[in-house]
Amino acid sequence: MTESGNQPTLTAPGLNTTEKRDDDIMRRFVRRMRTVEWQRGRWYDPWEATMTASENVSCPAQVTKTPTVLAVDDEPEFLEFIVEALEENGISVICADSVEKAVRYLHARSDISLVITDLAMPERDGCQLLEYKQQNLRFADIPCLVCSGHSSHDWLGEVLGLGAVDYIVKPVSIETLLTRVRRAIERTTVSLLLVEPDRPVAALMERTFSHPRFHVFSARTGKAALDLFRQQQTSAVIAAHTLPDMSGLSLLDKIKEVDPGVPVLILVRKDANISRQQLIASGADEVISLPLCNLETVNQVLTLVRARQPRQKVPAPVRR
Repeated sequence: MTESGNQPTLTAPGLNTTEKRDDDIMRRFVRRMRTVEWQRGRWYDPWEATMTASENVSCPAQVTKTPTVLAVDDEPEFLEFIVEALEENGISVICADSVEKAVRYLHARSDISLVITDLAMPERDGCQLLEYKQQNLRFADIPCLVCSGHSSHDWLGEVLGLGAVDYIVKPVSIETLLTRVRRAIERTTVSLLLVEPDRPVAALMERTFSHPRFHVFSARTGKAALDLFRQQQTSAVIAAHTLPDMSGLSLLDKIKEVDPGVPVLILVRKDANISRQQLIASGADEVISLPLCNLETVNQVLTLVRARQPRQKVPAPVRR
């Protein structure tokens, strides 16, 4: 990230056991902020107390289909509002009261579906978080919703230029927040059709795409895949090169007849008697080779889906 004033460049911090946190501890942290009180001649800091009490608690690398939102704001009351509004509606929330802590969570967690951030915060602001996220391929596809007290069009232009998908002006109602959060998550959900007859390979692929960003539906034959493709809105298709009733390339041709723009990736085994160049020349958008490199495979799909999506017009900031 570029420097802002005299502030140092934001870099990916190392993680230690103190800084790794599970969701239960974070929820308790937000609720405990209600009890901030004067103790021992200074303000009692629930965040500091939680850090000390949870020194040996590690952040689990959980992968769940429940959407997980990272909320970033230096106002405890607003973090509490987000937790109560979203978790009562089935959306998990991780809280960070600074950009530094938000960056740590981005590195520590693999299940974040959306970032909600304020703009004006001490030390580093929301624009710096957006810039950091945009410059790191691992996080660039995580959508970000800005929720701030600033209503200036100058701010709006800057945050949209840094990749924010939406902008809400505080104060905001529960209904508006929930609607915008769901819209942002749904807008970036990838519906993936997986066509693989081999059960262990299919299970491996499903685990690879088990992030809540992906909605995976599977078929084991070409005919079943075509039926699903016609019924389901599909962002991309991964098809095995060899299927019981047709070849993967035959399935590719049939899918392209229905929707010429949908990306189709062909899955091949290491000993396959066909090259990547031949598959691309036959119409495949990309080739995935076994054994998998999980991050590379996910990035291949996201890159193709992102290239297909038109640039969406972001609604103007609203006040509720």
